[in-house]
Amino acid sequence: MDHNEGSSPAFQVSREPGGLRIRMPVRPEKFRTLLNLVWVLIWAATEVSVLLFILGWPGPLGSSHSGSVPLAGLFLAAFTASGGWVLWRWLWRMGGQESFLVAREALWARREILGIGRSRKFDFGDIRNVRSARLKYRVIFPTWGRMFVGQGGSEIVIDCWGRSAVYGKGLEEGEAADLVSLLEEEMRFQFHKPMLPEARAAFLT
Repeated sequence: MDHNEGSSPAFQVSREPGGLRIRMPVRPEKFRTLLNLVWVLIWAATEVSVLLFILGWPGPLGSSHSGSVPLAGLFLAAFTASGGWVLWRWLWRMGGQESFLVAREALWARREILGIGRSRKFDFGDIRNVRSARLKYRVIFPTWGRMFVGQGGSEIVIDCWGRSAVYGKGLEEGEAADLVSLLEEEMRFQFHKPMLPEARAAFLT
């Protein structure tokens, strides 16, 4: 099945030598991006302040704070970890992208930020199901607040190796259904693609 290059508000489709590529750029959501940027700036200012405190920057009225340095060190470590997570979320909104590549015998899924990321390979023989589902909310996940503003959203779930991998968080229900249909159609075509005449002849010989 040959799919022409195309696009939708949620994803772009193109044919590559390696197979069918489906790209899902992260939607900017300007308010959320701005909010994350504000938190990054607050985090950076606090990091600098705590670091100066640990290095002995004079406190109010020149008071000594040597006894508070270990506590400040623990606070700095915890704040650095949480701030790094906020920075990652801001970068994800600015330049994040997910993609699927339906190649011969395998589905590749990739998540990246500004071209840097990680790909996972799902062999067709190991995949049990590819489906759309309602977005599962967790308090630690940044999109959990959608439930309070009526923006439910869906996600793409790949059931493989007895576990589930999730991509496309926040897709609209129709978009997720369309994407799953496209993936399933191309996977059936690739997985059941007959051998080329040359390969069949060599096998029979």
